[in-house]
Amino acid sequence: MHNAEYTCFPPTAKYADKWDKLDINGDGLWSLAEAEKDEAGFEHKFKAKPFLVFRAITVGLSDRGAMDPKLWVPDEVKQMKAIPKAYFDYWMGDAILCTYADPYICPTLLQRGFFNEAMKPGNGGKNIQDIDAALDYCVWMLKVGGGCDQSFPQIYKLYRARRQMQCGEGSLYNNGLFKNPHHEVDRVYIAAVDYDALGKHVKSTTGEYQFFLFLVLLLWLFALLHEMREMIKLAEFCVVAPAAGDDGGLEVTKKEDDDGEEYAITGLTSGHRAACACICAMRVCLVIYLGVVGCIFLIMETGYMDLLMNAVALAFILEVDEILFGSIARAATLDMLEAASEIEFETKLPTSGCAGWVLQKDFWGIIMFPIISILLILFYQLFTTHPVLDALNCACYQKGSQCADAQNFGKDFWNNYWSVTLPNAMKAIQKLKG
Repeated sequence: MHNAEYTCFPPTAKYADKWDKLDINGDGLWSLAEAEKDEAGFEHKFKAKPFLVFRAITVGLSDRGAMDPKLWVPDEVKQMKAIPKAYFDYWMGDAILCTYADPYICPTLLQRGFFNEAMKPGNGGKNIQDIDAALDYCVWMLKVGGGCDQSFPQIYKLYRARRQMQCGEGSLYNNGLFKNPHHEVDRVYIAAVDYDALGKHVKSTTGEYQFFLFLVLLLWLFALLHEMREMIKLAEFCVVAPAAGDDGGLEVTKKEDDDGEEYAITGLTSGHRAACACICAMRVCLVIYLGVVGCIFLIMETGYMDLLMNAVALAFILEVDEILFGSIARAATLDMLEAASEIEFETKLPTSGCAGWVLQKDFWGIIMFPIISILLILFYQLFTTHPVLDALNCACYQKGSQCADAQNFGKDFWNNYWSVTLPNAMKAIQKLKG
């Protein structure tokens, strides 16, 4: 994801800088006919019908008088016939602001300097003269039922809901003092917003959490090691165990003493050998599957408590076979198994040298499992956590070097909008009015 670029704009906002392709005949009007024609294919590209965007803009501009009494709207806009370029430029700033979709982020936008030029004496766009007016405008636009809901189609509500689901609940914190660059006395404390989803992923990148995750992964792999060693023993037994006698039955010797009966298995029939081999193969597959899924299950967590509870759940899964056997097997069967002596055989696997050490628990516990745990954590951080953080920063805050929205519509865009685009649009509107 090194060269990845993210964009999280709602479909309607993507129309904001496409005037040249909306005004097909270049007459300075985006007409209803042009919106219905959609010659540029924006419906397929942006997943939003141009006609619905056209309608939302006209409705939003017609209802804007309550917030901006200086705005005069002609009949052609009120009657949904055409939108002059000056009104589209007026709406463009609203469209970009609406991409934030949360009124709690307004102080952060103020601190970024997005409204500096709007508060500059002489500009006065959208009735913004000071910090309070800038915040009032921003909050009114982004609140539920505000200007964004007026100026955007109904699909914008879906965008707001998805953004809230991705970013999580917001909590406020003090982020310092902001001073109006054009008025020495005009100051305000910034109540910045911190989103839960982003905070959880940030916490998962700390050294303390990664060390805790490393320990939990180690314990999980240690539990799997015991299972795998038992499977290796069973697999080798299936190979080296002597065959049953001429009678074809399972060879079992019985010994009776004061302590009771004791059984010893001394040979296997071909059927028993095949059954043991199948059970061994299935258990090996299950252990490998549990190992892979369990590591993914653990490494995806971002909280201490959830990680700990998931580790306990995985440990319980490894004990399910014993729980089921103890619950279903008859008492007589349990007594017979208790009476069976442990199976002993001479292993054919290496027990000395490097090959023998590879089969020992200390090799896996001291060397391999720590290396595997570290590689898993690094791989997940590099290819999952960091890209997710970049995407969430773009979706929730519109910031980051890989966020196309931040690069295209940052402070430079807003400075130009408040000082050039909007004043020119208001002058053109006054000409239309005159």
